[in-house]
Amino acid sequence: MNQTVKYLLLMIAIVTSPALCQATEINMDSKKCGTNQALKAGDILTLSLSANPTTGYAWQVVQIPAQLNITGEAAYHPDSSMIGSGGTTIYRFGIIATGKGKLSLVYKRPWEKNQAPVKNCDITIVVSAQTDKN
Repeated sequence: MNQTVKYLLLMIAIVTSPALCQATEINMDSKKCGTNQALKAGDILTLSLSANPTTGYAWQVVQIPAQLNITGEAAYHPDSSMIGSGGTTIYRFGIIATGKGKLSLVYKRPWEKNQAPVKNCDITIVVSAQTDKN
């Protein structure tokens, strides 16, 4: 094999190595709203917020900073099987770049365009480069 092919194979092995690519999942809830949070690029942010869609209210993402990438749809998990009970809405974000930005969500009825949100969740994130986890 020539040197270029060996180098490429080595780089592929390093990049795809599970020991080097394990993302840490950072779990946050409404207690983190209104705070600054230090995160690492390459990790996963999971944000869990209390909700009750039977009232018509839902969490809506207003602003996603360039440092985050939403991964899929929000998931709702009810607290019980009883009709009208509340639960938790869960968002997942990939942390993709370094820098500072603001994640903003509002809790409101989507059809009430001129009404202020019942709740807000603003989290300022500061993302630094991933360090060696070994």
